[in-house]
Amino acid sequence: MRGRSAEDFRAMVEREAGEDGWDLGIVLSRGNAAAQEAKTASFTLASLPASARNAALDAIHAALAAAKDDILAANARDLQLARKAASDGSLSEALVSRLDLGKKGKWEDMLKGIVDVRDLDDPVGRIQLRTRLDDDFLLERVSCPIGVLLIIFEARPEVIANIASLAIKSGNAAILK
Repeated sequence: MRGRSAEDFRAMVEREAGEDGWDLGIVLSRGNAAAQEAKTASFTLASLPASARNAALDAIHAALAAAKDDILAANARDLQLARKAASDGSLSEALVSRLDLGKKGKWEDMLKGIVDVRDLDDPVGRIQLRTRLDDDFLLERVSCPIGVLLIIFEARPEVIANIASLAIKSGNAAILK
């Protein structure tokens, strides 16, 4: 937003909120709190051994598998609302079709993706490049977690599991929007 002031930004967001509105201060406060919590969590995630990160992925996989019926029922309710919005012209049919977790193979592929990520080699601490600069001086490029990832996505509920798996495997916290 180069060239715009904070007041311009606030006015734009408040216009977008419409008549029902919401308090921008509360929204920004919640966003800041989420970012701070993610930053704190990132330090823990970065220091976890691969076995703990893999165990977390196993736990996510098991929890999703156990809650399949509830999740698919909630997804079906969301789809009903989305189809109504599409019939009103406020959502595209393409977007609605991407929302369906019950499509043949989509749920299974999502769960398999978690296992596939778990089974990848641990990326944390991997030496990517090593150069001897002098007899007693070795320079190494070692992979390490970034910290906090901010991922913005639309209309693909399975992406939550994909991104969370990749973030955990790589020792990063993530904020998903």
